[in-house]
Amino acid sequence: MTFRDGKKNLQTKEERQRLRRQSYGLFNLVFLLLSIITLCLLCDSVCKLKNFMYICRRSYQTGNRMYKISKQFSFSASHILNLLREDHPCARLHGHNYVITVHLKSKTLNEYGFIKDYKELKIVKQYIDETLDHRHLNDLIPGHPTSENIAKFIYDRFKPEIPELYAVEVSETPQTSCIYEP
Repeated sequence: MTFRDGKKNLQTKEERQRLRRQSYGLFNLVFLLLSIITLCLLCDSVCKLKNFMYICRRSYQTGNRMYKISKQFSFSASHILNLLREDHPCARLHGHNYVITVHLKSKTLNEYGFIKDYKELKIVKQYIDETLDHRHLNDLIPGHPTSENIAKFIYDRFKPEIPELYAVEVSETPQTSCIYEP
């Protein structure tokens, strides 16, 4: 075989095939690396590619699992937000039908397959019924009885008894809510 410039091709057919395989292997390696880099850039983190790398798979299997539950309780109460301007409607005595939601989470389940049995949360219902329902919250909540402060108050009250508690949500109306999560 002769090239255009007249020089003879000194490579054998086997040498050409070997060089072609090496160049394909190099091409495939570069393509694979570029694919990996592209995927990493497209994802928030490499761990989202769970099956791609052993380390990420391992982390996913052991450390990222979380179970969450919530339970709602309701009560009616009044309050005055007396730190507001006098012409603000919430500066006057008024009331709400509150909905309190306690949120629990755990990486593991108990022997019954629960984070916590919902019946064990009756202490929250009992406290709300006996202490907050049909009361004036200015007399019970330290400081200014806003939804935010009520949520923190409930969280602080029950966190020692319910270690799985991670947030408390308080809703004054169906359209509004706040969440306290330290």
